[in-house]
Amino acid sequence: MRAGQYSFHILPVLTLALLTPLALSQRTFKSEKYGFEIQIPKDFHEVPIKIDEKYVVAKFLYKRGLTAKKSWSAVTPEMKVIIFPKVDLKRLAREKAKQRKTGTYDFENPYRSYKEYLRENYKKGGWHIDSEKDIKIGSLSAVEKHITVTNTMSDGEVGYTLWAWEIDMGDAFYVVQFETLADHQRKFKNKIGKAAKKFRKTKKYGGQTGAVTTSSGTGLSSKKKSGKKSNEIEWSEMTPEERRDRRMKDLGRLIDESEKRLPPGWKRLNAKPFTIFYNTSPKYAKMVAKQAKLMWKYMNTNYGFVGREYATPSLIRVCKNQDERNSYMDTSNRKESFNLRTGEIVTYEDRDWGWNDGGSFGFNAAICQAFLRHKNPMLWRGLPPWLDDGLILQLSYMRMKGSKMVSKPGEGSMEVIRDHLRKDDLNPAQDIVVAKYGEYNKTNRADDKDRVMTLAMVHYLVTKGSKKKKYKNILPDYIGALDKILRDTYKDMNKEIEKAIKEASSKDEGEEIDLLGGWREKRDKIYDKCFEKVFSSWTEKDWRRFDSDWKKAFKG
Repeated sequence: MRAGQYSFHILPVLTLALLTPLALSQRTFKSEKYGFEIQIPKDFHEVPIKIDEKYVVAKFLYKRGLTAKKSWSAVTPEMKVIIFPKVDLKRLAREKAKQRKTGTYDFENPYRSYKEYLRENYKKGGWHIDSEKDIKIGSLSAVEKHITVTNTMSDGEVGYTLWAWEIDMGDAFYVVQFETLADHQRKFKNKIGKAAKKFRKTKKYGGQTGAVTTSSGTGLSSKKKSGKKSNEIEWSEMTPEERRDRRMKDLGRLIDESEKRLPPGWKRLNAKPFTIFYNTSPKYAKMVAKQAKLMWKYMNTNYGFVGREYATPSLIRVCKNQDERNSYMDTSNRKESFNLRTGEIVTYEDRDWGWNDGGSFGFNAAICQAFLRHKNPMLWRGLPPWLDDGLILQLSYMRMKGSKMVSKPGEGSMEVIRDHLRKDDLNPAQDIVVAKYGEYNKTNRADDKDRVMTLAMVHYLVTKGSKKKKYKNILPDYIGALDKILRDTYKDMNKEIEKAIKEASSKDEGEEIDLLGGWREKRDKIYDKCFEKVFSSWTEKDWRRFDSDWKKAFKG
């Protein structure tokens, strides 16, 4: 049986006919890689584990979210298995220092103990171990813990309960942790306790738990040479075509490894250039695939001129609901729709809004980010304020219409735009376009006045404005100018940046962020150059005409 698959007890037919629904629901999760099996409680299902995950090795989600008595926020109960290898900390420090030079070190768990894991993952509201006692789970020594957690949510503080069983497996501690709202703990206490206490040690095929590795954990190849005698070509010495081919091979390995780890019920859909893994109906997965392909085509057609690299497609994962999507994404404390490390896009079936009525908003942005990830990563990070909001919002609001994508802002944003047009309190377009970070949206970020105005302007430029000679080339000309200036600027900064990165490799994250200081000093000048190149011929009359034209498009 493949690691991570369910195993079912084979029973005689007559006995099977007499089984109760409860008995039938008792499934078992078995991991050959990590050498354990555990019962899956009734009404729980397995959630995929991210390919670059380091410490959580199994996760199970309840069938629906539950609401606290003093809160409207729904939280879905979750059970997970976390591994904390027993390592020699002095050896670990030596290995880390040794391998930092090449930037290839990696460890199976970033936390040294379960308490350290709790400190880092539940510090928002605070946590407290109410009780703990030594027990036996089969022949294994374990510590059973009851933990109270307070979490600050949008509608107040909410109490959580954690039950945890810290099991000594010899080379590591395996922690079975269950989390639920405190108001619902009685509902799950017995069934979760029974499941955890049926934890068993099995034969392991994954090698020593907690071994130090030298890969990214994603199955992706390193871009560094192992030494002077290496026959591999340096990444920087490759042609764009060679880099594209290498990335496609890496993507293939990512897809293959991800498919091996798919839980029961998940399926694969090939939708060139994308591969989709889904836990929804085939119909819904095909709709996601169609939008992904149309959005990818739109980006290549309209923005293929930026950068000299090739855009590499991504793996797309479609979860059956938001709870499953959040559980999958939150595994490593990341919530983005696009994983920069692996190039994976994650979405879900939005039953509240519907796919083409708001549900695809974040999905479009993820497709755009995937397009620029290799095509031109510095462009996505280097957009001026008016495009950082306006362009990204406009692309996010793209909708399917037959066999093409069309720009169609959501009704909520449209109403905000019209409201400000009625009040006549919007800033002049010229002020918005020249505004720098720190000046933009000074009125009140929560008001979104400048933000929705940039959406309206960009939407106009790609729709009605694209039919007017004066406006049709504004976006491609500006983005093209920005692309060239950014590449020239980065080229000039290259040696300085490489030196700073090497110096920062031994510093903490906070100091590493300071590397952006040089960029911040230059970006205002870059935006001034772009404005001059594109709008130098515009008069005050032209700007007034532009304000009049884009506003007319929204007043109807």
